[in-house]
Amino acid sequence: MKNIVKFLRRSQEFDWTQDQLAERVGVSRATISAIENGASTSIEIGIRIANAFNRDPREIFFADDVAHSLHERPKEYT
Repeated sequence: MKNIVKFLRRSQEFDWTQDQLAERVGVSRATISAIENGASTSIEIGIRIANAFNRDPREIFFADDVAHSLHERPKEYT
């Protein structure tokens, strides 16, 4: 699953290590690494990650086909 977890984690606003995010979310560093590399996660963990960043989960997680279809939309729909 595509996501911007790594982007947010490394942003100036947060600048967290994987360990720091994992601690805030209550998962292992390996789980954060897997998610950043596209592994699927549970809704519960996705919500906890979104809460850590104070964002809506839909801003962070998206399916490949959804992201692609939004990019391919004709201008009349954007």
